[in-house]
Amino acid sequence: MAIGQSLQQRLLQKLSPQQIQLMKLLQVPTANLETRIKEELEENPALEMEEDNHDDEYDESKDEFAEKTEEDNMDEKDGKILI
Repeated sequence: MAIGQSLQQRLLQKLSPQQIQLMKLLQVPTANLETRIKEELEENPALEMEEDNHDDEYDESKDEFAEKTEEDNMDEKDGKILI
């Protein structure tokens, strides 16, 4: 009669419904993506389309940063730029 031990290790990954949906969306060809998005918006009333203002916000913040940097580098007495 032999006595033995064994040790097993298993890694299991379960995908959430959101992850499954994301994987399906990533498989949609780019040409059909806009159509697919419109279908999802029609089917799910909780979804809504957001206007794309991200580029404008980025440009404005970039301009504000440039202006602030120039002001910070100006010598108030001489009007010289300090670097």
